[in-house]
Amino acid sequence: MKKAGLAALVLAGLAAAALLANWLMRWLAIDSCLDASGAWDYARNVCLYR
Repeated sequence: MKKAGLAALVLAGLAAAALLANWLMRWLAIDSCLDASGAWDYARNVCLYR
């Protein structure tokens, strides 16, 4: 039973890490866009330079 609990904990940790990495990558893209004087289009997930 301990192995199953450890496996579940590892899987939950990996899932949390994947979600955090996805959020962080998007946040960094938005931040880079705004730092370059762009505007972030949230509907299309692209940076618009004017």
